[in-house]
Parts: sequence; structure tokens; C-alpha cells
Amino acid sequence: MGKFKNNNNTVPNGWQQKRIDEVSILTMGASPSSASYNEEKIGLPLIQGNADCRNRKTFPRIYTREITKECKVGDIIMTVRAPAGAISKSVHNACIGRGVCAIEPKINSEFLYQVLVHHENSWSRLSQGSTFEAISGSDIKSFTILVPTNKEQEKIAEILSTWDLAIEKQEQLIEKKKEFKKGLMQRLLSGEVRFKEFNDDWKFVSLGTIFERITQKNNINCTNVLTISAQNGLVNQEDYFNKSVSSKDLSGYYLLNKRDFAYNKSYSKGYPLGAIKRLNNYDEGVVSPLYICFRAKEKISTCFYEQYFESGFLNKEIFKIAQEGARNHGLLNISVTEFFKDIKIAKPSLEEQDKIAEVLIQADKEIELLQKELEALKLQKKGLMQRLLTGEVRVRISE
Repeated sequence: MGKFKNNNNTVPNGWQQKRIDEVSILTMGASPSSASYNEEKIGLPLIQGNADCRNRKTFPRIYTREITKECKVGDIIMTVRAPAGAISKSVHNACIGRGVCAIEPKINSEFLYQVLVHHENSWSRLSQGSTFEAISGSDIKSFTILVPTNKEQEKIAEILSTWDLAIEKQEQLIEKKKEFKKGLMQRLLSGEVRFKEFNDDWKFVSLGTIFERITQKNNINCTNVLTISAQNGLVNQEDYFNKSVSSKDLSGYYLLNKRDFAYNKSYSKGYPLGAIKRLNNYDEGVVSPLYICFRAKEKISTCFYEQYFESGFLNKEIFKIAQEGARNHGLLNISVTEFFKDIKIAKPSLEEQDKIAEVLIQADKEIELLQKELEALKLQKKGLMQRLLTGEVRVRISE
């Protein structure tokens, strides 16, 4: 692979163009033997890649007794393997594996961190075309950045870190709101907390009492192939994967209509026994016959059951019918007959279903609003970085 170049064509007055190795000390990671790994906190924490960082800070999962290469608190961590160029701050004295490098700043630490975050996407673009997406020590050392005076570095770092703080607080607010909603779900969907106007006992019935299986094949040549995303529900497959991973012949796929449900029997993050999602974003779509699909066969609130399935209350029921040892290519071995016959679900009155759904949907809307505000903050910061780190806008320095 050729040298990595950053096209800083214009150098602002008073600034300099410098290589990374002129403004920092670079340490490439080296992986210790896996035999030295432990969870007893013997040795040093091990940072190997993105999985050991969270919210742009090191968050190691394991320790190692064999110390190869080290990073210090305050160093900047960059991933050097796919995804290459991801930036975090080290909050640990740690051992670093070959998936990362440590950058010890010789200029303002926060300024260099912000510059590297700004150029994060450059690395993945520049490493495309290599057999294995990776960047070398010489690639990093030769990368050039614009370096202002010390006072300007300090001021720019102060401004951008203020935005980072606002973003962090917004993320914490979202997490608190999600935890609040999770608690609401546990209390309302279990019947632990009831609205005063409802006092009838809840019924518990088999899933097949309320829902019927969808087996209708794609006889209308629908090309909207859907997949289940744990975070976003039933989404268009090409939008999700940036390519089609479905069969060319879609005639054997199941046809879903809006507000129908699909169950993906494979494990995903947050869904240890698979995820059930409702079709919300399209009037119709088709899904793989590996999914178990169903729709209401009587008048119910599908909004209520969407929240009910999302709560995880079905996990215990699904676990009962999952065959022991039972993963076939990552899929739980679940009988369709048992799924509809043996899984028991709550059935409050329709009026209570509507009331519970209304409260939980309102909580979702509040979270969605906070997330939009977060995206706006990130977009604003991105614009600031572009202007401040290129010298397009110069900060005012008090004498």
C-alpha cells in the first residue's frame, strides 16, 4: 500500500503542516499469547480493538499477564485493522494488541485527539483496495496534519471538548430515559402496576389464540426484501447491508403487510432468544421463510403487543420450547407448532392494551426527540471541526 497522504493544500498563516511522527510518539501494538489472558485482573488490561473501547474511551474486557506493548493514561488509541482509524482516549495503563496503536502527543493532547477524530474516515477510505484493510506504522507516521500555534491549539481544543461534553450529557440523558422506559415496561406489561380504571384479572393464552401464522408466499412479485434489525425493526435489506443478500427467486418468501410480525430465531445483541418485530415502515414486504411470521386474527392492539414482545417477557416462554443444544447455523431450533401452541402471552382487555401502549409510545417519542437533538449536536460539532481544524475560521486569542 502506498503512503497515506492528507491533502492539506492550504496552510493558514502562522500554522504548519506536520507529520504525525513530528507531533507524537507512536507505539504499534503487539498481541500477547492468548494463554496469558485472564479475568482475574492479573497483569494489565488488554486493548485489542474497537470491542475494548466504549464512548471513545478504553473499556477493556480482559487482562493479560504477558506485557508486549503498552499505552499510558492520556494516550490516544487508534485502531489499525478494520475498521481502521477509529479513535479513543486511553483511560488505562494497558497492554495494546496488534489491532491498535498508541499515540503519545507532543503537542496539545486534546487538540491532536480532535484532529485525529476529524480524520477518522480518511483511514478507511485510504485503506480500501488492500487485501486486508489495515494501516501500518509508516502509514500513520507519514500522515500530515495542520498544526496551529500552541495558544490556538489550546483554544480550539477547549471549544471542541465543550461540544463533546454536551454530546456526552445528551447521551447520558438518553440512557436514563431508556432505563426509565424499561422500568415502565416491566411494571405495566407484567400487570404489576395497573391504571385505576382497570381491575379485571388478565388472561394468559397461547400465542396462537390471538395470532395466526402467515404462510402466504410472494405471489405479487414484491421486491421489497426485509430483514430484522435489532435496533430498527423490519428494514429494507439493501439499505441495511448496502447490498442484496437474498435469493434471486423471491417467490418462496413470505409476504407481510403493515402491522404484521416476524420472528428471527437467531441471537442478536440484546435479544438472546431472537427478536420479534412489527412491520411499521412499509405497506408490504417479503421475508425469508426462515422467519416465523404472524398477524392478529382478532381485534387487539398490535402497538401493545409490539411493546410486549420488545420487553423480553417472551424469553422465558421461548426458552421452554427451544430444543436443547439447538443452534443450526446460529438459529434456535424451534418448532412452529410449539411456538403458537405452547408460548403463553398476557391478554388484558383491549382498552387496557390501548392505554398501556399509549404510555409506552409516548416514552418512545421522548427518546426519539432526544436522539434527534443528539444528532443535531453531532452535526454541529462536525461543522465546527471542519472550520476550526482547517483554519477556515480562526479563533480569537487573548493577549
